[in-house]
Amino acid sequence: MPQNVQGALQGTAAAFQDSLCNKHVLVLTAPVTVYLVLGVLYES
Repeated sequence: MPQNVQGALQGTAAAFQDSLCNKHVLVLTAPVTVYLVLGVLYES
């Protein structure tokens, strides 16, 4: 292939790739949120 040919994701594939960037934040905040919600619900 020529050197000036470049590939890039478009449409749904690009949106999926962008959503993977936020995966680490989601994985870290989800357990904290669950812990806080359960702590409020079962507070005695």
